[in-house]
Amino acid sequence: MPTNSKEVSGSINKFKEVLAGMRNKKAGIEQKEREISETISTLKKSPVSIDDFAVFVRSAVDLNGRSWLRFIHANAIVGAFLGEETGFNKRSLEDLSGEMVFSSTLFKNMLHDNSATAAICALFPEQVTAAIIQRIRDESGDFWGGSNLVPVKDRQAMIVKLTEERDLLKDEAREAQEQIDEMIGEVL
Repeated sequence: MPTNSKEVSGSINKFKEVLAGMRNKKAGIEQKEREISETISTLKKSPVSIDDFAVFVRSAVDLNGRSWLRFIHANAIVGAFLGEETGFNKRSLEDLSGEMVFSSTLFKNMLHDNSATAAICALFPEQVTAAIIQRIRDESGDFWGGSNLVPVKDRQAMIVKLTEERDLLKDEAREAQEQIDEMIGEVL
């Protein structure tokens, strides 16, 4: 423990130096964290190439098609949902013969305008996706751009890696703040 004013002054100055160093270290960590957050934001906000867009189109086509397939399955088995007496799995040969099947609620709804797009997506997903993307390519030509951009898969991997790195920096900044608080608490 310091005994004279010179030693006290030296201890105070040493304390201030250490505290300033710890604060600078924390500020550096937080700066790196901000830079990583900006990089993540840039990666997320950058446009996508037409090829990457095609992946998103295909996902939308598949989702639309799955809704139609769920509709068909649910209503073929549980036909009462659509006002039928029983599902088609409970119908007799006599019921399923002739005009009855094609006049049923299931088949009317299955081929209704509202479900036609979903049916096409379910039955021909590759062709639907290819037709949409080809139409965009034909109409936009080089206007779409983005061929020099980082591919979405690579960006997603970079975002995961950067997020992990940022999380580690957040932990380091929190630990640095705890050390600063502890150091100040010991003096007070």
